Amino acid sequence: MTHHTLFVCTLCRFSKTNQPQPESHGAGLSGGEQLFNQITAAVNDCDWHERIQIQPVRCMGVCSRSCVVAFAAAEKLTFIFSDLSPQQSIPELMQFGRQYTHHPTGNVPYGERPAAMKRGLVAVLPPVPPG
Repeated sequence: MTHHTLFVCTLCRFSKTNQPQPESHGAGLSGGEQLFNQITAAVNDCDWHERIQIQPVRCMGVCSRSCVVAFAAAEKLTFIFSDLSPQQSIPELMQFGRQYTHHPTGNVPYGERPAAMKRGLVAVLPPVPPG
């Protein structure tokens, strides 16, 4: 079974349109920290959690388009997404995660990707060659 990693930038701040409510759970955390916590909880409760590891990272360099994540695996395409809301993007991240982990090359067809993944696509990187 291929080992997959979901990288989540924990330094991402909330965008101007994705500000948390003052009484929201996780108040005081950055947008990236909230996204990391929410996606970790969601993945731990899904039936494909053994296929993916969630890895916090300090910066992914797309600061003007936070929040940012990347899906990566050996010999698969790497997808980098931005403009993700910690409050609203979890279902779409979960849908894409399932699609990505089950697709042999990671190349989830564009028409099958959730809307947030279509809108927030930053880059698709080729697979790292083996050895």
